[in-house]
Amino acid sequence: MGRFGTFAFSAGLYAYVGSACGPGGLRARLERHWRGPRRSHWHVDYLRHVASLQWVIWQTAPELECPWSQTLAALPGAFAPVPGFGATDCRHGCPAHLFLLPPQADPLAVAAWLAEKVPSTLLI
Repeated sequence: MGRFGTFAFSAGLYAYVGSACGPGGLRARLERHWRGPRRSHWHVDYLRHVASLQWVIWQTAPELECPWSQTLAALPGAFAPVPGFGATDCRHGCPAHLFLLPPQADPLAVAAWLAEKVPSTLLI
């Protein structure tokens, strides 16, 4: 994964939090993640070469990227397997933007928990 090196990821459900402020906006970013990257640019691209996308929980407010990351870091049983993953440009002290969720985590329950902790409208 670029300068991060090589990592072994445990099987499980991961949550990645990112923004879509680049060219093409949200549509282009979601299409890229859904089809899988042709080349690796972002940290999550390296993971997408070996992991499948199952759920997308999105919001059109990029300022929620770090509050969501910090809230996921506080989810009981969740942890950041690679410190700084996806957060190299973060200026808000996030431990990472990728989290392994607790076993048996339900994406819809995690979305509801995020909505409760970080008031926003979640679109699934």
